[in-house]
Amino acid sequence: MQLRKFGSLGYNVSSLGLGCMRLPRIELEDGTVEVDKEKAIELIQYAANNGINYFDSSFTYHNGQSESVIGEAFEGIARDSVIIATKQRYPSMQNSKDVMRKNLETTLKRLRTDYLDLYLIHNVNINEWEGVKQLEVFEEYEKFKSEGMIKAIGFSYHGDLALFKEVMSTYDFAMCQFQYNLLMSDRELPDEGLELAYSKGCAVVVMEPLRGGGLASAPQEVLDVYNRCNI
Repeated sequence: MQLRKFGSLGYNVSSLGLGCMRLPRIELEDGTVEVDKEKAIELIQYAANNGINYFDSSFTYHNGQSESVIGEAFEGIARDSVIIATKQRYPSMQNSKDVMRKNLETTLKRLRTDYLDLYLIHNVNINEWEGVKQLEVFEEYEKFKSEGMIKAIGFSYHGDLALFKEVMSTYDFAMCQFQYNLLMSDRELPDEGLELAYSKGCAVVVMEPLRGGGLASAPQEVLDVYNRCNI
């Protein structure tokens, strides 16, 4: 597995990471669906044993089961052998500083760790950006950082270039994460966003590189691109 420098953080990160939003699931007798823990743990441990060291989750993925399964999968391993990133969304899901801290403490318990390598503001967009600033999320994250609960601060993004520039100018983020694939490159953030992040020493993590698996069975418009590029 190739390793890459991660912005200005000094991490050596695998070129491929494992997003834990779509873990294997199982349907119970009552019709409810939950994570298939056995298969999910096998998947996560297989990734870690084969060179992947970057794992991405969120407080809400699989109703919290994503973080819990990651914690169980990594119990007993050297903590510094993996880089764990997870996220919280503001202000629609955490609308007070007390809740912000309580949910971070819950996340750490689920993950069975004392700290997060990366803590992201989840789903920054035009509708919630003002609320993020009013809630003083940056200031609270800095407190968490000073207390040793998080190592670095980032954000995941859904929006256009104009808002991205504003977000990047508001705080000195260590990393950013956004959609970038053959279908989305002209709908959300263009290449200029990548160049801006690079110029600031901000690490970039691409989400949905295969559009949630959709590009593994590519539509004709994507197959046409593949064919033109002799892929």
